[in-house]
Amino acid sequence: MLSTNAHAADTAELVVKGTIRPSACLASFPGNSVIDFGTIKSDPQLKERFKDLPSQRIDMRISCDGPTKIAVKAIDNREATREKDIPGIDAGDHFGLGLYRGKSIGGYVVRFGTAVADGQSVGILGRPNGSAAWSSSTLRNLRQDGSQVSFGAGSTPVAFSELVAGLDISAKLSRVAYQLLADDIQLDGSISIEMLYL
Repeated sequence: MLSTNAHAADTAELVVKGTIRPSACLASFPGNSVIDFGTIKSDPQLKERFKDLPSQRIDMRISCDGPTKIAVKAIDNREATREKDIPGIDAGDHFGLGLYRGKSIGGYVVRFGTAVADGQSVGILGRPNGSAAWSSSTLRNLRQDGSQVSFGAGSTPVAFSELVAGLDISAKLSRVAYQLLADDIQLDGSISIEMLYL
């Protein structure tokens, strides 16, 4: 009589593991992240409410460890010092420069110029806070209200591994800064640029 009992063979387990992780990006300012307007002479006879300082440019580099679509937005670290009404500048477009004797001394605007992603020129795109639609015609400035800026073609952000964008910084000082000079006034602007993965 043949036995009908079956014997199970030995088994071995194969385990498959791994982690899916989004590409990480790092923003930096090659060389220096400080915009220094130098020494500014006082002008007690200044009649205008605000006076322009010469604009300056700085490059911002964003490096990612793989092709990534991102947007950036600004947070004003000196928001409490903002001058609310600067002629010729939308209220949401400028950032605080500090106080003198409790009064705002002015503000500055940060505007994107040209941008190059992985060796190719790309457009500057913007969208208001809360909107899903990108536009290439408006919102080239970093703003106070959470609006975002991205980089792409037409109205579509593109993925990149490295991007270099020029930032143009324009500042206006108030008459207060020029006329109430009992001592030195230090310009004290500071913003944080936050990256958002799309």
